Order: sequence, then C-alpha cells, then structure tokens
Amino acid sequence: MLTTITALIFGILISSYYAVQLAKNSLIKNFLLQAELFAEYLVSPLVFEDKKGAKAVLEKLRVLRNIKEAVLIKSDGKIFVSYNLSNKDFWKTIKIEKNSYKIGRKFLYINKEIFFNDKKLEKYTSLKI
Repeated sequence: MLTTITALIFGILISSYYAVQLAKNSLIKNFLLQAELFAEYLVSPLVFEDKKGAKAVLEKLRVLRNIKEAVLIKSDGKIFVSYNLSNKDFWKTIKIEKNSYKIGRKFLYINKEIFFNDKKLEKYTSLKI
C-alpha cells in the first residue's frame, strides 16, 4: 500500500513537472510569434522613418496586457520609439543577444531584429514581456 501511494505521488510529481514545462515552452513560442508579428508590422514605419506610425504600431500592444514594454532601438543605440506600460525602463538593464530571448525572474525578454525582403534593417525591436 505504501509503495503504491509513493509511486502515485512520484508519478503525479513527474506529470506536473512535465505539464509546467510544456506550458512554459508554449508561452515562450507564443511570445516569440508576437514579437515576429510586431517586427513585421514595424517594417513600413521604419523604411519611411515614420516615428508616428511606429508609435501607433507599438501602442497596439496595449491590448496585450502581459507585454509591459517595447522599445525600437536604432543601430546606434538610440531609441526610435517606445511603449511602456509599467513606466520603468527594464530594457536598459537587460543584456541579451539579438534574435533571442532570456527568461528573468518575472519576465520574458525578447530581442528581435527586423528584416525587409531578407535584408536586415538597421534597427531592431526589443520587447520585454
């Protein structure tokens, strides 16, 4: 009886761990897809150096309440436009490779380069989720 209970508890723990890892990976893929979509939406404003248009694209992030900050940074490191729901600049403190993500204690940080016709634009977007 004790062996059966121990085996059941062990099985439940392994199953729970696997379910959490599966949910985490699904969430990461979802946010990477969102970053890819917003990078596509930002191509037109970037090609025409349209800050107002780029800001309008980033403002659409408001409906996605889990995205707290998005920053469009030029290759010289200066901000082109930004969106900030939390009024904190977390992106300044996070060092992350381009086209990658990093999992923080409470956040997922994504840094996505922007391409147009398979050519990298000289700006990239950095989304903090």
